Amino acid sequence: MKNENATGLQAVAVAELHETGRALLRANDPAKAIVVANKCVELDGDNPESWALLGEAKFLWGDHEEGLGTYKKAIALRPDYAPYYYSLGTMYESLERAPEALLQFQRARHLDPSNNSYQAAEAAMLCDRAIAQHDLSALDENMAILEQCHQRGSSNEFVRADLAGAYLERARLGWVEDPQEKDAFYATEREHVEAAKNYLAKAESLNVADKIVAQRMQEMKKAVADSEKIIFRGRWRTGILAVLFGFGFVSSHFTIPRLLYLILSVLYFFARRQPQYIRNRKSFTGEKPSLLDRFMSPIYGVADNIVFLGSVTGVIQKMLFMKALVLFIREAAALLFLPIETLRGLWENYDLKKLITK
Repeated sequence: MKNENATGLQAVAVAELHETGRALLRANDPAKAIVVANKCVELDGDNPESWALLGEAKFLWGDHEEGLGTYKKAIALRPDYAPYYYSLGTMYESLERAPEALLQFQRARHLDPSNNSYQAAEAAMLCDRAIAQHDLSALDENMAILEQCHQRGSSNEFVRADLAGAYLERARLGWVEDPQEKDAFYATEREHVEAAKNYLAKAESLNVADKIVAQRMQEMKKAVADSEKIIFRGRWRTGILAVLFGFGFVSSHFTIPRLLYLILSVLYFFARRQPQYIRNRKSFTGEKPSLLDRFMSPIYGVADNIVFLGSVTGVIQKMLFMKALVLFIREAAALLFLPIETLRGLWENYDLKKLITK
């Protein structure tokens, strides 16, 4: 009877020490928690909670491998307890050891299939793997599981953070990565921008408090805004001259062809307003030279290779005349090719091809 009382008192003492150790971990004081956990192990080495406490304390102290090994002793003593596998998974996840973390989350879910947190943790890891493998179907499948977990337990901040993170990754899936800039992705199609706006709105609706997720959200909003930015990429001088020509600046005789040219000249200013995502696409695929540039290239070559002889004043005059002549030819050619450039700009920048094929 005396031994049973002593054993009972010892169990109570160990349980109280467990509470003390947990409180120290919550207070971010792993050094004192290690002392308490070692005392628990001395008093009751067969208690898995004592080893779990010691493992977590060592891990939080920074002794990661020792902490993981110690924590596994708790699992060895109680291999059917799902929370231990889940906690071990979060440790591996914090070390960015994704395969090992996923394995522990899967074991936790296998032992307790109804637990929302275990299912969400596994789905979040599978989302990360799908993103790394560019597996869109697997990403959507596991994102749907996260959505279900959120619906069942919307108050769980970790589930919301995981789902928001998955939305943000899905938002930029399909964007082109810049090979010269690490972790830099750019939209190159209108569909990229629209999909990103859709998933960004979903992420924002979750009201996640996690600072890292919130920062990523702001970065994505900026990337979307930059992708939609409209910049005029035509030639102002050419456009103005074309409008003046269309209005009859050169001749007062107004004709139907001149009217059509005037319309195209006005449209030129709209046609050459190019969204940034199209510019991104051309930057990655290589932009073909315009018709004007191809026409002027041999003229530039001839002008650059002409050698002028004579006095200094005479040479300067000839050079200025040649420069003015080339400029005149360029502007005349630009006016000639303007209808083509206008139609090309409308075709590229306003997705007329897709409108026609619909």
